[in-house]
Amino acid sequence: MKLPVNHFKHALKAGTPQIGIWSSLCSHIVADVLANSWFDWVLLDTEHSPNELSMVQHQLHAMQGGTANPVVRVSWNDMVMIKRFLDIGAGWGGLPWGGRARPSGGGLHRRGAGVW
Repeated sequence: MKLPVNHFKHALKAGTPQIGIWSSLCSHIVADVLANSWFDWVLLDTEHSPNELSMVQHQLHAMQGGTANPVVRVSWNDMVMIKRFLDIGAGWGGLPWGGRARPSGGGLHRRGAGVW
């Protein structure tokens, strides 16, 4: 099986500017509209909005086939929560306190803005 190319990640790596928008509206209808509005990315925020896992899953499905890459900002840097978002298809995201995984495997350090 051939995995799809993530054009957003490749553009970031190449240093190509990316234009995006934050969505805290918790709506799959809004996510569908934004995904097809010629943004490079749409951030689905779960930290500062009442977005829950199942709501984000509906928004990710609505964004399929759009021009924008979905980015999910989880509400807390909890490894179990992050894995659940990865399980529903959030392949790129941000952490509220950011950081890198500890060598011991527990939690995340608070160091700048992080992505996974």
